[in-house]
Amino acid sequence: MEQGQILLKGFFALFVTYALIVALRLVFGMSPAESAYPHLLPWILSLPQMALVVFVWQICVRRKSSWKSIGFCRPNLQASYQLSLICVPVNLILAAAYAYGALRLGVDFLLTPMVPKDILGDGWMVIVNLVAIVVWVPVVEEIFFRGFLLKTMLERHTVYVAIPASSLLFALLHGHLGLIVPVLLSSIVISLLYIHTRSLLPPILAHSTQNLVVSVVAASA
Repeated sequence: MEQGQILLKGFFALFVTYALIVALRLVFGMSPAESAYPHLLPWILSLPQMALVVFVWQICVRRKSSWKSIGFCRPNLQASYQLSLICVPVNLILAAAYAYGALRLGVDFLLTPMVPKDILGDGWMVIVNLVAIVVWVPVVEEIFFRGFLLKTMLERHTVYVAIPASSLLFALLHGHLGLIVPVLLSSIVISLLYIHTRSLLPPILAHSTQNLVVSVVAASA
């Protein structure tokens, strides 16, 4: 029962966080090129995720557990970091295969959206946005979706339920039909990495590297 209540509170925190992100997008725009405040994008869209970190911290305090309990510890596999880097091309290949399939089928609304070329902004804002996209976002999302959500669901369900369910929620929150399948698959791969390494560090590395590759490729296209 306690896990169920904690999950409901987690869903509420997630809903409030992403509702605020959507509101910020409506105010500031989706990319610097279409915004009246280009210096505020995209880094400001990541700030509401602080609420997720605070929520997980409160859960740790309530359970009298440490950050180590959610995965901030040394991985139990010797090749954990090598595996995390292998996950990146695997996820990119899966995304490319999906995009090719959607293109061949001619289903436009399922096509993966293009990452804005100006996603990193310009000048000194490139550094700020890189930190937000490559460091802040992966750390926060892995803390919540793997360290809290997946871990809590595994206390009540098998991996065959917990991984797809948490990954589907993660994919749906990306807000585009064309992202649901590739993000779902990517999340499943990273969730398996988390379970096998019993640490958040390899998933954070994989997530961070993947975001870096996508952002740099988009910016240099």
